[in-house]
Amino acid sequence: MNETTNNAVNSVSPKSDIEISILIPVKNEENNLVRLFESLQNIDYPPDQFELIFIDDNSDDKSSDLIKKFTEGKYNFKLINARSKTIKGKKGVLDIGIKDSRFDFILQTDADCIVPPDWLKIYAKYFGAGYDLIFGLAPVIQSSGLLNNFICFENCRTQLLVNSFAKIGLPYSGAARNMGYKKQTLLKLGGFAKTAETLSGDDDLLIREAIKNKVSIKFITEKKAMVKTVSAETISQFLNQKARHVSTSHKYLIIHKMMLSKWHILNLILLFSIFLSPINSLFIIPFLIKILFDTLLVKSYEKILDYKFNVIVVPFYQILYECLLIIIFFRSFRFKNRWK
Repeated sequence: MNETTNNAVNSVSPKSDIEISILIPVKNEENNLVRLFESLQNIDYPPDQFELIFIDDNSDDKSSDLIKKFTEGKYNFKLINARSKTIKGKKGVLDIGIKDSRFDFILQTDADCIVPPDWLKIYAKYFGAGYDLIFGLAPVIQSSGLLNNFICFENCRTQLLVNSFAKIGLPYSGAARNMGYKKQTLLKLGGFAKTAETLSGDDDLLIREAIKNKVSIKFITEKKAMVKTVSAETISQFLNQKARHVSTSHKYLIIHKMMLSKWHILNLILLFSIFLSPINSLFIIPFLIKILFDTLLVKSYEKILDYKFNVIVVPFYQILYECLLIIIFFRSFRFKNRWK
């Protein structure tokens, strides 16, 4: 059962007895933690029904000290260390957190994120409705600057594609920073060890295993469950992030590889049709239709993710986005994956 929803959370019967463990892997995040702490303090959920576990993967900055200070006096918040990982990278950190967790329902996010006050409430309702694996929206915080705005645009296009395929029952991707699952379901899937063929993909490859095992998946689009993150600060960081993500796609199921290939090839054909216009001026029509369609699509979706794009700039972003996909695709084959 692979489903998505646009309905309000009130459409799902409330389940106040859902107890949740939140896992946050940390490695050298001292510059991001204060922002995260502020959002965690605003979580609206009974303290005796959730626990928060920071898992520090041998940070060599002040992350551990900051977390210790933040968790002091909070009986349901704690810090553990990932000194004895049996799985490499972030998945090994999460594996330690899962083994240490007390509750049957798990939510995970990243240290550079901001979680909303109703995050647990919304996930609890869908867990109570019987879903095993749940993903939510995960936009980037929009600020000034050309790079940040393009990163937000790329995120908007990615989220739009992920949501669209999930709506038709073909979920293939999600964001680990806004993900929840039943602990028993994860164990049934073989845990993160089942996706250990690459260091990345604690989200996408978990979806792969869930689909293979016919697990019920829910992609929720409610803004009140939206988890935001900061954008990459440099072009190099952004390209590495995207190459890491695309390198994970090499491990997707065949059906997902095929549908994504068809989608991107079609878009590239429409984009590059303009170069045939010297032969026949009619070739400019597919290009213009694509640009117009993409612009309308982005402008209709931007509000959902709290984005605001200049309508004049969107066509240029769209052309850059399609060209960048080609570069990132080839870059992903020689990308050396690593956790921090």
